[in-house]
Order: sequence, then structure tokens, then C-alpha cells
Amino acid sequence: TVPLHVAGRLMVDDTGSLLGACLSGAGIAQLLELYARDLIAQKRLVHLLPEWSDETFPLYAYHHASHLMSAKVRAFLDFVRELAS
Repeated sequence: TVPLHVAGRLMVDDTGSLLGACLSGAGIAQLLELYARDLIAQKRLVHLLPEWSDETFPLYAYHHASHLMSAKVRAFLDFVRELAS
């Protein structure tokens, strides 16, 4: 393990913006294979450091704290929690 501290001038919070910046030459990006597969096949992106790949990502679910959670929402959250474990 090698600690690496990075800083940059561009921060994005959605995959579309990240892909657009990367494709325009702004730098490198960590993307899920799902989003990069076709672009790699088209030779528009290059897979760097494949041995460092990580297909995990955080998933958050929010609900209004003052409302009761419906049985459907509870069942869905339980399902997702089970998938993640």
C-alpha cells in the first residue's frame, strides 16, 4: 500500500461531467467499468492501472426523518443491505 494525496482544480459530483472532463483531456478518472467499457473499446479512453481496479462504491439511501418508512421502502433497503453484505 502506498498512500497518495492528490489535489486538483476540478471537482465534479456526477459521472457525466467526470467523463466529459476526461474525454476533453482534463486528466484521469476513476470510473466504474460499466461507464468506461464502450469508450475503452472505441479507443477514446485507456484503462490505466488495471491491477488497482476497484468496483466498489458507496451507496446512500435517504428518507425524510419525520415520515414513517413504508413497508416497500423498508423491504427495498433490506434487500440492498443484503446485497452489500
